[in-house]
Amino acid sequence: MIPMSSIYYLIGVTGLLSALVVASSLHPVHRMAFLILVFLSGSFLMILLDFYFLGLTYIIVYVGAIMILFLFVIMIIYMNLEYLQVSRWLFSSIDSSLGFIVEVTILVPTPTYILFSIILLGAFFLFLQYNEYYYGSFTLADSVFGSVFYMTTGLHALHVIVGVLFLFVCLVRTYFDSFTTEHHIGLEFAIYYWHLVDVVWLLVFLVYYYWGA
Repeated sequence: MIPMSSIYYLIGVTGLLSALVVASSLHPVHRMAFLILVFLSGSFLMILLDFYFLGLTYIIVYVGAIMILFLFVIMIIYMNLEYLQVSRWLFSSIDSSLGFIVEVTILVPTPTYILFSIILLGAFFLFLQYNEYYYGSFTLADSVFGSVFYMTTGLHALHVIVGVLFLFVCLVRTYFDSFTTEHHIGLEFAIYYWHLVDVVWLLVFLVYYYWGA
């Protein structure tokens, strides 16, 4: 049986070493990855000290909602161009060998309709969130759970609003044919951001609506 003091020291040393790597590394992806490890070490210490909601909120807010997004952006910016050329050649070869896919894709809705549907679903989610706040049986000042609940879900709802606006701008640009096969970085960022919001909501749902219930 490992004593708890040893676990505290192990997590503390891991966080300290990770912080030193963040301060000394010159590679942006490595710095972001070890910064995530610093946040995880801090959240694990909070959980071991019985601050469960604070520790999980620390993971959701800092690791899930901020650092992963930064890591995605930096990885896209520093992506190797040769890898992009190889990937493009690979997918073009697959498309030419499976020519019947071209006929099937005619039945798939255009990106404009897809983006419009996603924006409607995001707006519907915000409507449900508003109703939950309006008819909720507890408030922000009732308890620690209420404070953490409204802080986390409210911060996530703010990210959903930003994501809906992000997708709306992409919808307008798609309607006016602003994106091409070579220049579509804005739409790609919107896709990454929206998937990030989805993943964070899965964590929020598990913590507050499943485990919290």
